[in-house]
Amino acid sequence: DTQTGIKRPDNLQYGFIAQELMEVFPEKVTKDNLGFYQTAYGDYDPIFVEAIKELKDEIDVLTIENKKLKESLKKYEELEARLSALENNLPNREPMVASKD
Repeated sequence: DTQTGIKRPDNLQYGFIAQELMEVFPEKVTKDNLGFYQTAYGDYDPIFVEAIKELKDEIDVLTIENKKLKESLKKYEELEARLSALENNLPNREPMVASKD
């Protein structure tokens, strides 16, 4: 690096943009003596782990809710089919429920 004199790796590196981190974790970003922003990556590990736990909990809740909704839909479709069959067996009567068509 011609600005700092620090040898940088030649291969592709991944990281954070310090200015973006400052918006969320301002206390975790500092400036060095040349005015470059810096942060300690290890500080974020516990934060990431907790965020992942929260996301997993949310996924679990949504999975249960989705299962219940699928079960309700199946029951509704079964009742709709039974109603349709009953209506078809009524002689010379108009359907009591409007069809989806």
